[in-house]
Amino acid sequence: MRKLFLLLVLLPVVAWAQTFDTDPATSQTYHMPYGKVFICNAASRYPINSFDQFECRGIPLADTAGKIVGSFYLFSPNELTLDLPGFVGNPYKSHTVNPKKLTSPNYAFNFFAEDLNGRKLNGVAHLTWKNYHICGGRGCQWWAPELTAFSITVD
Repeated sequence: MRKLFLLLVLLPVVAWAQTFDTDPATSQTYHMPYGKVFICNAASRYPINSFDQFECRGIPLADTAGKIVGSFYLFSPNELTLDLPGFVGNPYKSHTVNPKKLTSPNYAFNFFAEDLNGRKLNGVAHLTWKNYHICGGRGCQWWAPELTAFSITVD
């Protein structure tokens, strides 16, 4: 029953990812663990309104069985890296490709990554996000993107 559920959940994600130039015959999908959220770095004293404000370091990536197998690092809109089984990313040779205007709550962007051994990946990232107001001892002063869902498909 669980495998059927996962199939029904991941099938639309894979189908949507195919529209972003991934080859379904060779692609793999990884996702943030279900039911978890990820708070990115504080970005502004005002609500997030641009993809330029996303800096998310260490987003955990799980395989289809739910086991965490890697992580994704978005340093700026044009600088990223990822670690996956057999792939240790090189942040100096990985970047987003044509990020689109930021939309809320769903957003997608294409990326290219190269590892330390020269292996190359093309991929698409899908995320669901919202503004998160950070509050502390001095009140609520900073805003950050909160990821409620994140997945990548690579080939």
